[in-house]
This record gives sequence, structure tokens and C-alpha cells, in this order.
Amino acid sequence: MTDSPLTLLRRHYLHCLPSRLRNWHEFWLYRCLELALQGLGRVAPNPLVGAVLVRPRGRPLARFLSEEGEQGQGQGPEPQPGQTTASGGESYSRLEADCARYFEVLGQGYHAACGQLHAEAAAFADAARNGYGPKDFQEAILYCNLEPCSFRAASKKQPPCCEQVVQRRVGAVIFANIDPNPEVAGRGASELRRAGLIVRSGDFALPSASVNQIFFRHITGGRGRKAADNVLNAPRPWVSLKLAQSLDACIATKSGDSRWISGPKARAMVQALRAGHSAKYSAVTVGCSTLEADDPSLLLRPAFLQELSHSGEIALSPENQKRLACRQPWRVVWDSQLRSSSLPLQFYSGPERERSIAIYHRDNPEGAERAKVLQQKGIAAIGLEVPLHSTEGLARGLAELSRPPYNIQHLLLEGGAQLAGSFLAAGLVDEVYCFISQRFIGAGLRSLQDIHPGQERVLLSESLQLRHNSSMRIVEDRDGWDGPEEVLCHGYPNEIFIPQTQI
Repeated sequence: MTDSPLTLLRRHYLHCLPSRLRNWHEFWLYRCLELALQGLGRVAPNPLVGAVLVRPRGRPLARFLSEEGEQGQGQGPEPQPGQTTASGGESYSRLEADCARYFEVLGQGYHAACGQLHAEAAAFADAARNGYGPKDFQEAILYCNLEPCSFRAASKKQPPCCEQVVQRRVGAVIFANIDPNPEVAGRGASELRRAGLIVRSGDFALPSASVNQIFFRHITGGRGRKAADNVLNAPRPWVSLKLAQSLDACIATKSGDSRWISGPKARAMVQALRAGHSAKYSAVTVGCSTLEADDPSLLLRPAFLQELSHSGEIALSPENQKRLACRQPWRVVWDSQLRSSSLPLQFYSGPERERSIAIYHRDNPEGAERAKVLQQKGIAAIGLEVPLHSTEGLARGLAELSRPPYNIQHLLLEGGAQLAGSFLAAGLVDEVYCFISQRFIGAGLRSLQDIHPGQERVLLSESLQLRHNSSMRIVEDRDGWDGPEEVLCHGYPNEIFIPQTQI
């Protein structure tokens, strides 16, 4: 059976986590992340959260947490995403056997979709199904990858998690990351402590933060990396760059043949990347040259939409096609003169056109006239006062996408070479997914333009290096694919943002 797009993306996320863990706390927080990733594609604008409720066997909770030198204290440096070794660490399977011996799992759960039970409530519901109640919870530890929420709001569909934790008289709460939401930001932990619970934070903070970078960017005001330039500090979506290329960095032959450099599994994973944490708050973007040359749909396939919506078989009637169009991610093209709008392209047709956005340069009479035509067709057109491929133009375009009515939190940049190079040169790429096909093309179309424009002499030390990088082999099924295997290289041009860890 072919793996689904979400299954493939979860496998990648787990591959990026440390393969060796230092203690029991990290094991259970790793398990929280395994659970949290079940919410991929459905949770935005909320975070990915998993929770596990466990009870130490044979020892009172207070003694377990306070014993001098007990394994939970851990030794060695914080494990890094993608790291394969850790000083003094144990493999997941080894710790799994130890944890089964020393702990009893009462319940576990995850936030499955926006509007549904939060992870903590789902874990309590699972514990109730397993026959456990508040008397069992007094000696239990609730592990979560994110601080339990503590506020009510008209837009919130679930009660505060802290209230539920206190009501069920849980003995201790251990979580990896403070929730940077200004409505929480340590208040959840303080509320739990006032109620007499033992609270600990900061374990496994970096790996846990890596899975929620889209949410962290959104909830902290959507601001990018700290920079002296106010334009770069403007609110904007999280930008992921996707490249699919040969070993010699080509995306097509010199005659333009590019189908397919990537195999079915790699292309399926890109479907999940397009959906992000929820297609409603995600966008896929290309440059006008790519749009004109390839006429890509930039859509999610109906079968994948069905998986995201938990629905039954989708009948492709006109009514359902319009309903499904609303579940598609936004589609964005950067086209200074809107020249592509005069062509019969998929981007400008069908019910999905209402989720299409064209960004253009206002200092162009033809572009302004074409923008009016697009708007009459129900297609959004965003005009900028500065050149699109400049740092200011790209940053201002991103800022517009983050605002209503678009509210885009995640932007997947799929090409082409000029747009991708401009984003990298401007420092506006947050994450890179590079699918490398094990083949040489020779004289072909390159995946990137120069990211050091105007510099005649560039030193190797000035090259852009990825941090917290990892690589994963993609093994394609041989049925229907006779191409070479691929490697997915992943990393971050800048440091991973970690909210305040100790409170």
C-alpha cells in the first residue's frame, strides 16, 4: 500500500529528531511529538501538541522526581534535530523497554484538528476509557511538548487545559516549550504551581520547538528574524523553499524536460508540505516564468483532500468541486507586469481561482489594467510600490500575505530559479527541503540563480550554510517508477526559534 502524503511527512519530521535520548523525560517528550505529528495538515492556527499521562511503578511520585542522580536528570548537551549521537544517550528502543518496566501509561492523546479536543483533554479521555480516574492521577506525570493553555476567548472552542489538569488532580506536569502566545507565556505553568502541582519545563526544548516553527512565527506576531532593517522585521509567514534537482543542481534538461526528476513518494511529500499545518492558512508560490512554462495547478489532489477532511469518498460534482476549492491552499504568483494573466493557465481558471493571488509592481500601466480584470474574475491582485524581486519588495509582499483576508502562516516556495534565488539572497527563507535525484543532467536549467548578485568575488566562507540539517533517503516503490532513488536534504538558514524555556 502506498504511503499517504502525511505519513511521509511525519516520517521526515521523526527522522529529524535526535536518534539518542538522554533520559526518561526526553523519551516521553519524544512520544508527545510522535503523537502531535498526527495533527499535521489539520491543526492551524493552533500548534501541534501531544500529551502522555504516565505513573511511575513502585515509587511515590515525589520521590521519583527528587531522587539524587535519578535518570530523569540527564547528562550531556541538548540533543539537536537530526543529530545521530548524544553523549551518554540511549536509543529510543532501549529507553522504550526501560519505560515499559518503570512506568504505567494511563492515557495519551493529541490535538487532531482545530476545534477538536486539545491534547491534554484527549489524554484524559483515553485514560478514562482505560479505566483510570483522579485517584490514579495523583501520582501521575502529564507530559506535553507545549505548555498547557490557561485562557478563555470567544474564538476558542475548547476550555483551558490548565483547569482540566487541576480538576483531575494530576501530580506533576512536564513540558518542553513555553507557549509563546501572549495569552499564555508562562501563565499556564504559574496556574498549575499555584494549585500545588509540580511543574518542570525546558527538557527536549530544541527538538520540540522544531515541529512548531510555523505556529511560533504566527503567534509571536508573524515577525521574521531579528534584523536592523525594519522591512525584514515586518510580520510575515514562515517560508519553506522546496527544490527538486539532479546531483548537478539542474531542474530540467536544456530542452526543458523535467517530468519527472522526483519520484512518486517525493511528490506525495510535497503535497503534505503544501498543506502545512492546515491548507486554510497555507500558500504555494511560484514565479511567473515557472507558471508560464509549466502551467502547474499548485493544488492538493482530491484523494489527499479527503484524507485531510476525514470525509468519505468525494464525488467530483460541480457543487463538491467548489466546496473542495475552499479547502485548497492559497496559490500565489509573483508577476511584475501580470503578463501571465493573459494566458489560459490553470492558476487563473476553475473554482480554485478564488484562492489565487497575483502580486505585481504598480509602477506599470499594463499591470494595473490587468489587475482590474483579475479582480473582476474574483482573483486577488496585490500591487507593490517597489520592484518585486528586491528585498523590500519580497518582504512587503510577504507582509501583505500575512494580513486579512489571506492570513497566510506558511508559504511553500516551489520555484523558479530567479524567485528562489531572490528569496535566499534577501534572507527570507526559513527552511529548505531539497530533493536530490541520484542522476546527472549536464547542460540543463539550474535550480537557483546567483544568490550573491553584484559580487564578483565570493569566498566559500560567505556561502549560505544550513543549520540543524539532516538528510533522509527516499526509497521509491518500483511499481510505475524506474528512476533513481532520491535523498531529501533539510535544514534552516537561521537558528530555530525556541521560546523561553525555564520559568
